[in-house]
Amino acid sequence: MNLYVVYPNSLAIREWFRDYAISHNVHSLQIDSCFYHLDPLKLSSYSSRSLEKLKLAMSFEFVNPLEPDMWSLPALKTLDLTSLTYVYNSKLPISYLICLSSLQNLSLDGFDLPESFTLISLTTLRVSRCNLPQAIWKLPALLNLELRDIVYPANMTEFFSALGRLQNLTLLFRHLPIKDCLINCPHQLVSLIIINATTRTCGSIMVFCPKIQNFSSVGIFTITFGASMLENVYVKLREGIRRKVVATSTKWKQYYRRFLFMLPGFGSAKILSLDLETIKRNECRKCRYCLYQLCYNKRMHIFLSEVILDPRGCK
Repeated sequence: MNLYVVYPNSLAIREWFRDYAISHNVHSLQIDSCFYHLDPLKLSSYSSRSLEKLKLAMSFEFVNPLEPDMWSLPALKTLDLTSLTYVYNSKLPISYLICLSSLQNLSLDGFDLPESFTLISLTTLRVSRCNLPQAIWKLPALLNLELRDIVYPANMTEFFSALGRLQNLTLLFRHLPIKDCLINCPHQLVSLIIINATTRTCGSIMVFCPKIQNFSSVGIFTITFGASMLENVYVKLREGIRRKVVATSTKWKQYYRRFLFMLPGFGSAKILSLDLETIKRNECRKCRYCLYQLCYNKRMHIFLSEVILDPRGCK
């Protein structure tokens, strides 16, 4: 049984739905509250033996961050917490996480992250709107990591080195601009996705991942790419097929320079996929020459939407 509650207009209604769900042994519970509800949240009231998925979106005001109450969720595999207090980040006590022994998927939006925590079964972690701590997380089973609108340390080598099984990394910049960032995953990373939805770029990204095979980029930005096993590269100018990009000639020149800067790092790739908008906005002799060199000298196949160009057919 699954229960989904949207915008309960009072604390009493929210508590009634919560108690109803727990008493009826539901497996999935989702509550989306209003942003102006600042009632203290007692998470121990969500304790359940049957609950496997819990998603809460509300303004979290914990009873006592120094001495938090404990919850018991032995079957919980997926936890999604979104803080609707946009003025400041909520402080999430570490005790709420370390007691979830079966947790596999964790999503945190708008929280101050603990300096260090351990979840031995966690395979997927999504984090939004927070500062990335300098401390190393002990997540031995983590395979997928998504970081959205995060303030990154300049050097994240130790951070990624501790995630020994990480295979898929996604970085999203929707509201915060890209700043100088070093991504150094010497052994394990296979797939990297970077999405830049902002028009501001204050720095560059350096990627050193020898075993990475797939790279996807939405948005044109400055990136230095070092990978010897790269196979597939996908570059798109903007999100959304129908979205019309309006920019000045100066902005298009910036896109062009960044695009040319990106290309040499893809020299080892077997397939380079570009959307037609990216090509149209970068039409010039130098750009076409760089694409031709990649296609002919590197034996790379270049896809333009659904059209493929091989070395003999590249024009």
